[in-house]
Amino acid sequence: MSQNQWDQYADIFDDGVGSGGDALHIACIDPLIARYTGNTSDKNVVDVGCGNGYLFHKLIPGTTYIGVDNAKTLLSKAAVRTTDLSARFVAADITQSLPLDAGIADIVIATMVLQYVADLAPVGKNVLRLLKPRGTFIVIVDHPAHALFARAQELAGKPKGKFLDSASYFAEGTRRKRSLWDKAILTYYHRTVSTYVNAFTGHFRLDHMDEVSEDNETPRILGLKWTKI
Repeated sequence: MSQNQWDQYADIFDDGVGSGGDALHIACIDPLIARYTGNTSDKNVVDVGCGNGYLFHKLIPGTTYIGVDNAKTLLSKAAVRTTDLSARFVAADITQSLPLDAGIADIVIATMVLQYVADLAPVGKNVLRLLKPRGTFIVIVDHPAHALFARAQELAGKPKGKFLDSASYFAEGTRRKRSLWDKAILTYYHRTVSTYVNAFTGHFRLDHMDEVSEDNETPRILGLKWTKI
């Protein structure tokens, strides 16, 4: 995830999401988190790409929480929002070696972050090291097919909308989009669903895959729940 990008838009993100969530989190993301995590009381959760610490406020009291992010401006906001002693925050790049003990986590969660990470392989290695045996790894991202309607409009000769660098679904790579309630232009990495699945196959068993829609028509959020094997 680009540190400069998220430091630049930290105020917009924090104002829009806060501790309670925006419409997308409340309708599509939070229910997946609750279902995938279950009862987290007395469990250790590591939140990679934690942003302003939003996830901590959605977990059951009694959870021991570590948030990891390389956007220091967002981490400072997380520290202000989250003063509970069962939570702490670590400034680190989730694609690099993390200053956390091996086997520290019952659950590792990457919520709406991996679409901003250039290489998934080091993330998988970090998660594997952090998780206890049979631990849970949860991935929630923008659904890769979310841009298909905009792509169809582009092919029909209509102007670009939210997605500024539209291309074939199968053409993976860097793209830009209007985001954060149309107040920011973010660079992200488009991948197919199969790429997300294959990136973590081998050391993790896929238990659940969910495709969530806001309008019952187009895919909006992709959820993946893995178990360390």
